[in-house]
Amino acid sequence: MSFLLCGKSFSQSYYGIAPLEKPLVSCAALAAKSITSDIPVYETERTETTVQIAAPDDGKSKKKSKKKLQETISVKQLNVTAKKTDNLYDPNEFLRNGFTVTLWVMPQKTGTERQGYILYPLDGCSTNGVMQSQWGITVDKQFIRIYERYTEERLLLEYRHHEEQDFFIAFTCQNSTPALYVNGELASTGVQSDYRPHPAFEGMPQCPDAAKFSGKYTWLHYFCNVLTNSDISGLYRTEYAQLHKEP
Repeated sequence: MSFLLCGKSFSQSYYGIAPLEKPLVSCAALAAKSITSDIPVYETERTETTVQIAAPDDGKSKKKSKKKLQETISVKQLNVTAKKTDNLYDPNEFLRNGFTVTLWVMPQKTGTERQGYILYPLDGCSTNGVMQSQWGITVDKQFIRIYERYTEERLLLEYRHHEEQDFFIAFTCQNSTPALYVNGELASTGVQSDYRPHPAFEGMPQCPDAAKFSGKYTWLHYFCNVLTNSDISGLYRTEYAQLHKEP
């Protein structure tokens, strides 16, 4: 299966994530107004598989212990995948339930504040409505930042990361407060917004060229709910295995 992005076709995995070696070019046609965009919404799908692992050492003699390590036991493993639904972005759903956005990213430059936008927030007041804001995210080789724009832009969260390769990002909005996850683990929680937030979308033509993200990233997944810690860590493990599998 393949998907088309800005006239370029990329192979699509089972999870709807593009391989990181393919740079994705944001498509301005995705949205002039965020509330009318044809943005698909995802949901998590959980499945259980049985895997065999080495039986634990019982602490007896070396001979018996060595034999014991050759034995295996069956354990249940939870797999979490991002499944595209038939629903498109509905601002009312995102306002009611909060939201989550996930992606894999590999930044190539060290930027300053307000540089490296993957999601560029528009003026929420005029785009979404009174007391409604948009959240955007910047990523560079040192920092991940979440910004909010109602009429003016302000910083809600800043996190210094130490990733040198590609890595997984999830950010959530719960009770108008951002939380950032890196590689499946909670990394930082930001300050609460005074507004009712929406996620921004990639490809906003209003984003200055100098402020755009430099690097590679995968297809973004938008969820119209706040994913649990186990969902986010499960997505990280499952997608890591998919993106980094041997050819």
